[in-house]
Amino acid sequence: MGHGWLVPLPVDICLDKQGRLEYLWATGGSLTFQGSLWGNHSPKMPVIKHQEAFMKSEEIFTRALEFEKKIRDLYVSAVKTIDHEKGKAFFAKLANDEQSHIDFLEYSLEQLKTNSDLDISRLTATTVPYVAELDTTIEKMKTKIPEQMLGDIKRVLNSALKLEVETTAFYKKAFENAEKGPIKEVLEKFYTIEQKHVDAVQVELDFSSDNGHWFDFMEKDMEEG
Repeated sequence: MGHGWLVPLPVDICLDKQGRLEYLWATGGSLTFQGSLWGNHSPKMPVIKHQEAFMKSEEIFTRALEFEKKIRDLYVSAVKTIDHEKGKAFFAKLANDEQSHIDFLEYSLEQLKTNSDLDISRLTATTVPYVAELDTTIEKMKTKIPEQMLGDIKRVLNSALKLEVETTAFYKKAFENAEKGPIKEVLEKFYTIEQKHVDAVQVELDFSSDNGHWFDFMEKDMEEG
C-alpha cells in the first residue's frame, strides 16, 4: 500500500479581529470559522483561504496523535476534577473514544513503517449519538447543574469544543486531500466521529451557558441501544 499522498498542514489556531477562530497554515495562509453549530457559542466548520503546506500520511497520523492525546488528557482531567455525575460520565465516554483513536493511530504508524495494510475495523465507532437528531425540547432529559459546579463544567466544555473543532477541521481537510483508498477511509471515519463529538460538546455548552442545565442525551442513547 502506497502512502506518499500529501495534505495541508495546519499549525495554529487563534482569534481574528472580529473574535472569530482563525486557523493558521505553515505558509501564512489561513481559514476562518464563521457562524454557529448550536446557538451562539461555536463556529461552523472552516472555509479554506489557502492550503499551500503539505505533509505525508505518516506525518498526518503523527500530527493526529498530538490532537488526540491533547483532547484525551483534557477529558481524563475533567473526569477527575468535575464533581457532577452526568458530566463525569460524559467526559469519561469521550476520553475512552479518544484513547481508542490513539491506539489505532499508533497501530497505523507501525503498519505504515512496514508498508503493511491497515485493518480499518480496529477503529471502532463512537457510541456518542447524533445530537442533531435528538429532540432537545424534552424536559425530562434536562437536569439543573448545581451552581457551584457550573463554572468548572463550562470551562471544560469551552476548552473541549475548541480542541474538537480544531481536530475535526484537521481530519476534514486531510480526508478531502487524500487519494482514494484505505487511508482516505480511515480519515473519513475519524472525521465523522470527531464531528459527532463537536456536536455533543456544543449542545452541552449551549444548555449549560443558556440556562445552567445538563442535557442527558447520553442516557437516552444507552437506554435505546
